Amino acid sequence: MPRSPSRDLADRFDGNRDYVRRWDGVRRAKYALAAVALVVPVGWAAYDLAGPRPTAEYAHTHGPLAQVHAVWDGDCAACHRAHGVADLRDPSSLLRVKDRWHDLTCEKCHAGPAHHKTVADGGAFHNDCANCHHDHGGRGNSLVRIADSHCTGCHADLPGHTSGPPQYHASITDFAASHPEFRPLTEPPKRALKFSHAVHTTPGLPHTAGGKEMLTGKTLRALFGDAAANRYETPGQPNELIQLKCADCHQLDGGGADPKADPFLRDAPRRSILPARAEGAYDLPVNFDAHCKACHPLTGPDAGGDFAGFEVPHRQQPAELKDVLLGEYARRLATAEPKAAPPAIGTSGRFTFPRDDPAAVTFRAEADRRATDALTLLVNGGAGIGGYACGKCHTTDPATDPAKVRIRVLPDHTVWFPHAKFNHVAHRGQACTDCHPGAAEQLAAGRPIVENEPVQITGVGSCRACHAPAGTVVETGPGTTVAALGVRHACTDCHRYHNGDHPLQGRGAAARDPARPLSADEFRRGGRVQE
Repeated sequence: MPRSPSRDLADRFDGNRDYVRRWDGVRRAKYALAAVALVVPVGWAAYDLAGPRPTAEYAHTHGPLAQVHAVWDGDCAACHRAHGVADLRDPSSLLRVKDRWHDLTCEKCHAGPAHHKTVADGGAFHNDCANCHHDHGGRGNSLVRIADSHCTGCHADLPGHTSGPPQYHASITDFAASHPEFRPLTEPPKRALKFSHAVHTTPGLPHTAGGKEMLTGKTLRALFGDAAANRYETPGQPNELIQLKCADCHQLDGGGADPKADPFLRDAPRRSILPARAEGAYDLPVNFDAHCKACHPLTGPDAGGDFAGFEVPHRQQPAELKDVLLGEYARRLATAEPKAAPPAIGTSGRFTFPRDDPAAVTFRAEADRRATDALTLLVNGGAGIGGYACGKCHTTDPATDPAKVRIRVLPDHTVWFPHAKFNHVAHRGQACTDCHPGAAEQLAAGRPIVENEPVQITGVGSCRACHAPAGTVVETGPGTTVAALGVRHACTDCHRYHNGDHPLQGRGAAARDPARPLSADEFRRGGRVQE
């Protein structure tokens, strides 16, 4: 019978039947790999349990947390939402493991108010904090200084990401190349005050281009008293021309004015000078009592020749101011010699006499005439009033009756760039006139005084001179270029994101408060209640 093929195979091992017990290269490699697969994880686990805690914990994360979150370095559940068996109800969750690190619980400590209501897309993207704020970047990592790409993703094509026509520039890709001119310079706001920086920053504060009526410390003392002179004159040089500095009126919000030490602040509203704020980013509003009253006292005219002028309160609309004037003129008429009427003063402190008494009618008519004449002079700045009238600085809504005139006032803030943040303290190494030029030169060039000045702010080019890639050629004015210095120029250096419809409400705004403040113990536990 023919030989079986299997015999041929067996004959190959004749005399070598224990080949299965010998180790060849393949078998050694398999056992070696198995040993490594066992020793490495066991050794790693042993090191994690016995080694230094921070080192072991960092080995299982993407890196140390930022300094503000350092307390939770070893507590992932403080920020990351825990996943469990319940998540298996959605089998697709097993395919989204890489996205779980986005599932955070930041709202336990932070509120993230929306950006602008007009954002039309990307809602899910904006609701995940980790899409923009990346932690585990080390102790010095900033969670709020994010890449420009997070902003230009929408702002490079704003019409495509908003509902309705965009309120802002349609396409911005970076600050150095495509940021538009500042809006207050392209659409100047309507100003409610008449004021000339040219007059107030020129030595001597001349009233005319010819330099007449130059003001020295000596003349200031004679006109307005010792308090005004002590404040503005050069010490020991009474004949020196008065030279106002920017800081005489524009004071950063980091300082505090003392109403007890400064006589011009005694009647100032407390909200305009106190409490002192620490940041020093913006100038406080210019305050009449603190900065103007020394040289421009608001006084009621004699309105008849027989009474000296008297001080009247600031921040009064004409109708309110007339009541003040009427009361003062009535008091003076009642105490003058000979008296205009013989009224009696009742227990309430008011004048009491019959309304149809001829003397009373005459008394009221005379007091009203004087008050009306004085109000007309104050509101309109008539002859003889000079710089001591409401109309000297304020514009008015026209009306026939001065008591019905409405004096236009500035808003409570003096922030020209409401949609950006600017810190004056960070820039105080530069002269104010570098960014606010063109005041003193006005009189020097013989040009007429302009009281309704435009906004004295240079354009975006003056910012790019520093804040642009180093060496970039930047146009700072007509025909003037400089090489940029390379100071950082990211979007978040000037702009906030959250609560974008209310840009002046910064990190301290109520909209950023969490829904429920945590106790100290809950905070240490990452928002979890102790069990």
